[in-house]
Amino acid sequence: MDEAEFSRLLGQFPVVRQSTYCRVAWKPDATPRSTITQEETDAPSKKMKTDVSLSAAIETYMQEYFTPAEATRIRVAFEKAHADLVDQLCLEDVEDMCHQFQ
Repeated sequence: MDEAEFSRLLGQFPVVRQSTYCRVAWKPDATPRSTITQEETDAPSKKMKTDVSLSAAIETYMQEYFTPAEATRIRVAFEKAHADLVDQLCLEDVEDMCHQFQ
């Protein structure tokens, strides 16, 4: 079957999931496809903060690069997009995500 025939057959079926749906295949025994061959020596060695919430980190980042009005608009849009994403999750998606951390 060539690509044109496959596309024609695929066009006969309706879309079942939303266009934003994404499913991640998790393979715990998989090896990484790329490796670091040389450590960068010029990169600054900053220690990552793990005790800061995501919203606080985003707010700190936006203060450097955006005006307060822009930062507020971006924050509101981000919170709406995040809420929409969480609302669209089904039980199967949540179970798949939880399985990745076991």
